Amino acid sequence: MDALARLPCPDVPIKDATRWRPYADDGDTTPFEGDALLHTDWKPDNVLIEPAAVRVVDWSWPTRAAAWIDPACFLVQLIANGHTPAEADRWAMGTRAWRAAPPAAVDAFARATVRLWDEIADATPRRGTGARPMRRTHGPRRDADRAQPGSLGATAAASVVA
Repeated sequence: MDALARLPCPDVPIKDATRWRPYADDGDTTPFEGDALLHTDWKPDNVLIEPAAVRVVDWSWPTRAAAWIDPACFLVQLIANGHTPAEADRWAMGTRAWRAAPPAAVDAFARATVRLWDEIADATPRRGTGARPMRRTHGPRRDADRAQPGSLGATAAASVVA
């Protein structure tokens, strides 16, 4: 992720921090602004691990914004795929951008992310049934696995941890 953060964002029209306006506190995306090239769609199928390289594919949501947002998006996927919030937070702390992220901006992005995923959960029917999916609203598996209060991991856990 640090290597991606070092790539210059191309001077082409792509999404920017305003893509989170509908979910941001009072529509304020200022905390998310930046010049980094972001992937933002960190699903397991979008990261191909090969013996000599890691390839990031499916750039359907490239965004120009703050560099710490990619680790934040990846953190949510780690939790959604079985890692505890504490494990995800430890991974994120291994990235330069995450360590430099302003805590208030991370908190604002966490709230925006929860609103986004709540909207997706409310709008997405279960395949083949037309039924709405059951929303996950409970926290981490064990008290020892809890992320720091107020961290993206703790906030995301309330919405996506099984």
